[in-house]
Amino acid sequence: MNETTPAILNIGVTGHRPNKLGPGETARLTGEVRRLIAGLRAIVDEASRPPRAAARLRIVSPLAEGADRIVARSGLEYGAELVALLPLAREDYMTDFATDRSRREFLDLLGRAREIVEPARMQQGGNDRTAAYARVGERVVEASDMLIALWDGKSAAGGGGTAEVIEWARRKGRPVLWLPTSVRPRPAGSAGRRLLVGDDTTGADAMEAFSAIAKRVVAAQL
Repeated sequence: MNETTPAILNIGVTGHRPNKLGPGETARLTGEVRRLIAGLRAIVDEASRPPRAAARLRIVSPLAEGADRIVARSGLEYGAELVALLPLAREDYMTDFATDRSRREFLDLLGRAREIVEPARMQQGGNDRTAAYARVGERVVEASDMLIALWDGKSAAGGGGTAEVIEWARRKGRPVLWLPTSVRPRPAGSAGRRLLVGDDTTGADAMEAFSAIAKRVVAAQL
């Protein structure tokens, strides 16, 4: 038993921006993410019983509009640490946000982050910018034990898109909990959730299975 080094559960996020979330989707997905993170918080708290060092829940997010911020805000609400992995220097990145309100929200989340990783400013250029978004998706996967994906199930529209990040995670063996972002026929009781682990896909009790893996990740560090 390791009583001095805290266990850390690193949860990454990938998903769509608001333009790909349907009417009412943000509220529905926020509710699902909050329930999930509440469960992960309970797992971390259980691992923090004396004499063990307090375990930590950490959210790894690029803080783009939409999915990234839904998971980041929910994590902070439940006492998680936030690691912000930015694809671009913050001044460049903020030009991609639609409104002043969005930029203020980004800066607020950035101010609450435990750690911020941002690259140097780059020359403006479409190819470099696309590559930067692709790189940050890979970095989120590398920094995470598991990922939450708010995804419509469609192929990526550009470099570093949600589908690509999920594929990278599966190749690396990172479990991905897929929370669908579109209303479509779903098996009874599943809400359409899927747990993606390598080449395997599980529908039944996906959230519970994801939490069970999280328990194993934490237990392996104790």
